Amino acid sequence: MPPLTAAFSRVAVYGALLLAAPSAAVPQIYSPDHWSYVTKLTKDTLDLVTATHIFHGKTFFVRFIPSPGCGCCRKQAPAWDNITRAAAERQDVVFGDFDKAANPEFQDTDIGLGGWPSVWYYNARTGAKGKPYEQKTDRSVCDELAEESYMKAYVEEAADILLCDVVTGQKCSAKETAYIEKMGGKSPEELGSQLARLVGMEGSSMTPELKSWLVSRQKILKNLSAALSAKLNDEL
Repeated sequence: MPPLTAAFSRVAVYGALLLAAPSAAVPQIYSPDHWSYVTKLTKDTLDLVTATHIFHGKTFFVRFIPSPGCGCCRKQAPAWDNITRAAAERQDVVFGDFDKAANPEFQDTDIGLGGWPSVWYYNARTGAKGKPYEQKTDRSVCDELAEESYMKAYVEEAADILLCDVVTGQKCSAKETAYIEKMGGKSPEELGSQLARLVGMEGSSMTPELKSWLVSRQKILKNLSAALSAKLNDEL
């Protein structure tokens, strides 16, 4: 076989192997159990489902993708899947997925302006217009939301919730767990004093990460106070 022909053959074989190789290294846009936690949306159901969730006081997160083959969307998929599973038992937060390729008639010039995937949230504060994810760093939306910590912070901030259970410790990060252990033995007055201190820091200049942690600590203190009050009432 001539050298050039042999070289082309090797390239062809190598390309075939790449195409046939397992895709485990590249996350799939939809996990096998995806639709157990997420609502599949179309152009005909998007507005109605959104309005229904808002009416019932829920925060509805919708991930818009240009197509299932979107590389950035697949990179971000594990973080999206993990947060939908973590919030599955909550009644105040719900999730949906919208594939633009499957709904070519859908037109919204705002969707995707900041990059893909375009994750929006809708609740009583935003109304039906909703609001998109606001980037916290100079990285792309793709890279930011591929990190589970950013996805978790986004959902907790937009929905004004805390996924971490301060009583059982479930769904808490190591950082949250350490803070709960630090504050767990405080009296109601001490917890109130700490909360007031953190609220007083809200106007201070700080990075998005520190601001997010400030809000998380406030929620932890509020939940610890509520849990302590419930315990004291039970003991009466």
